[in-house]
Amino acid sequence: MRLLATLIIIFFTSNTFAIDKFFLECSNAKKVDDFILFKNEEDVEKVYFFYQINGFTGYYSTYKEDFVIDFDNFLFNVSANQHECKFKLDEDGEYYFQCKSELTWFGGNKSKHKVRIQKQSLELNRELFDMNHYTHFMKCTKGDLEVAEQYIRRFEKEFNSIKEKIKKGNQNNQI
Repeated sequence: MRLLATLIIIFFTSNTFAIDKFFLECSNAKKVDDFILFKNEEDVEKVYFFYQINGFTGYYSTYKEDFVIDFDNFLFNVSANQHECKFKLDEDGEYYFQCKSELTWFGGNKSKHKVRIQKQSLELNRELFDMNHYTHFMKCTKGDLEVAEQYIRRFEKEFNSIKEKIKKGNQNNQI
């Protein structure tokens, strides 16, 4: 009986500290500070961050209409990019995630990509390590979970369309 009571307490206590599902819609809050000398992400229009929405944790970054990328010598317009993330840490009022992108360009490293979310101010900070290290800050608002599900479906379609364009445009590319 004592063992059962202990197990019940442990189960409910551990779930009390679990992170609830959430959805953030983020936009540029401020420019990259003077310390970061290399790359600025002015082409990113918004970031939509999802935590455990439809089984997806990560974000989609959206770009300005005229944003063109060179992916293995194949030029095309891109509207969104998918970044899958894994929860790493909840510390000092911030959530930390380790992320990777399926699509990278200009020789980017898919594995070195971190996201930090400030819980109180809802600021999202991305630290990307590709050809140049840069940090990008965004101001976010918390969104409705039903709206988040609609966004995920839309972004999945867009992202799959981009992957198809790449496969058709450059047969040597291995996605």
